[in-house]
Order: sequence, then structure tokens, then C-alpha cells
Amino acid sequence: MEDHFDPEHLREVLATELGPCHEFEVDSLKGGHSRTQTIVSRDGDRFVVVFGEQLDAWQRLQDLTDTPIPVPEPVVRIEDDRVPGDRGELFIRRYVPGETVYRTEPDRLASPEVRRAFSRRIVETLGAIHDIDAEQLEAGNPTIRPPCDVVSRLRTTIEDLANSHDDRSYERVRHIGSWLEQRVPEPIELCLVHGDFKLDNVVVGPAQSSSLAVRAVLDWEHSFLGDPRIDLGYFLIHWCDDTLNPVVPAAILPRTTGRNGYPSRRCLLRYYKSLTGRSFEDQRFFFVLALFELACACEIIYRQGAEGQTLDIDRNVLERGLPALIERAFRIVEGEETV
Repeated sequence: MEDHFDPEHLREVLATELGPCHEFEVDSLKGGHSRTQTIVSRDGDRFVVVFGEQLDAWQRLQDLTDTPIPVPEPVVRIEDDRVPGDRGELFIRRYVPGETVYRTEPDRLASPEVRRAFSRRIVETLGAIHDIDAEQLEAGNPTIRPPCDVVSRLRTTIEDLANSHDDRSYERVRHIGSWLEQRVPEPIELCLVHGDFKLDNVVVGPAQSSSLAVRAVLDWEHSFLGDPRIDLGYFLIHWCDDTLNPVVPAAILPRTTGRNGYPSRRCLLRYYKSLTGRSFEDQRFFFVLALFELACACEIIYRQGAEGQTLDIDRNVLERGLPALIERAFRIVEGEETV
């Protein structure tokens, strides 16, 4: 999805907030399956412009700036008629140079030893997020969302899609939604949940060094207070190991972490437990929930493509995304795939 605006208008808005500049350039950077980020350079400083209703993301960046969680520096939020286009608000954060691992892998991660060390850094970061004191987030009034609410919201999304489109069946999707609703576990504790924690939302670097330090965790717009197992399930379905069902297109669930040296999901869970003391109980539920959520997201993006919006992934792949992900969820439900 692309943002349409007048660069000169944006320059004027930022000059009011940040002061005038001599050199001003606007570029775009692909981010996620459906999103193009706007990158602004002002006299050599680079910023990311985030359009739309992203109050939760802005608030999380502010909450976490002085914590052990590395996040991009929030610069300014603007919510008035000066915002270019029809988005209504925007915020500016600093651009974080570095690299991510997702469909491709930086050359410096090419050895098994480095891959293992990198994997530990990622798990340590997720554990640190879940260890954040929830009280320090109260100023931003974060949403509290137990697993039952997550399931309910996703089921509503599927029903809205089913009622709006009759070009394919959603019955198997509804079946998974019902299965989840009947098996919602009690929350184990209230933690900060990132809501979209996977490798392409973690920046390591800088690119020209051998450092594996996590420089920033990105994309906090889906964050909330809830059960940390929601993050664990979502993170681990994006982690390829020998139990991955190959029916899911690699463009949706990349195979990068299936390479030699990357730990299995079980190894990651053991390390997470050693760091946090938390066990991953009700694994089957949270894996199926994560697949259900990703299936809903793929379907929404697929429909956006049908409406003419620009996508960062082949629409034919997205068309196969929902049935493939739901098929994998069925395999877990029926015990044909282990978690």
C-alpha cells in the first residue's frame, strides 16, 4: 500500500516541527507484504514517516525509549489538517540502519555458529519484551487483550470477509475459528505483547560490521497487554524447521531458518524458558491461533490487491495463502503435524 502525498507539502510540515533544512529528499522502502514506508532525508539525517492511525505504535516507542528494548527514536507526532493526503495523522521516527533476516540472509550469517548466536539474540529480545514492567506502560493506556478477545476479533474479521466476498468458501476457516473459541486457555499473566514479532521486524547490524546486536524492534502498531504465548506462537510459526508443512508458500513463511545452524523451535523454547522461567503450555492452541491470524492477514492483503492497491508480494501467492495456512492449522488440530 503506498502513501500518496505532495513531497513539498511534507517538507513544509516537517520544517515547522523540526526546523528548516537545505537538502530534502523523499524515498520509499518496502516493508511487509503490503506496505511501503516513506523515508525522508533532511540534511543527511534519515527519518521514517508513518502515516495513518498508528497511535499505539507511537506510544510504544515513547514507552520503551529508556528501557532495555531497542526501538527507533520517536521524533514528533502530528495530528491535524497539515498532514499530507487524507491520512489525518503521521509520526516521524529515526531510521535505523542495519539488516533483517527473512526471505534472504546477510552474508555474515552464513556460518552455523553465527546463526546459532543470532538466534539467541532474537529469543533474548523477545524475552526482554515480555519482562517489561506493565505498569510503566499505563500512561499510554495500552489495550488489554486476553486470548479470548484475540480469537473473537479474528472471527469477526473472517465473518466480515465472508459476508463481503462470495468467490470462495470460508467454511474451513470458520471451523478453525470455532475450534479456537471452544479451547481458549486462561491467560497466564499480563505482559507486553508485540503482536507481530518475527525476524523481519528485528534490525541487527550495522550491515558493514560483524555485530549481531539487535539495533531495533520495529512495527509496534499491533502491541497490547496480554498473554506472552500469543507472541511465542506467532514467532515460531515463522521459524522454519523440519516440522514445517511445505504446503505453505515460502513467500508467506520463508524457509531461511531451515538452514544448517539455526536451532529448532524446541531449542528456541528451551532457551526462552531458561531466560524467563515461562513454559509454553497449550502450544497447540497458540500455534493454531497464530496460523489463523496470519491467514486472516493474508486474506485482507489479497483483497487489497484486488482493489488495486500495490503489494510487495505476488497476489497469486496471497490467493493460496489462506487455504494453505488453514490446511496447516487443520494438520495441527488433527494431530498430523507436531508443534
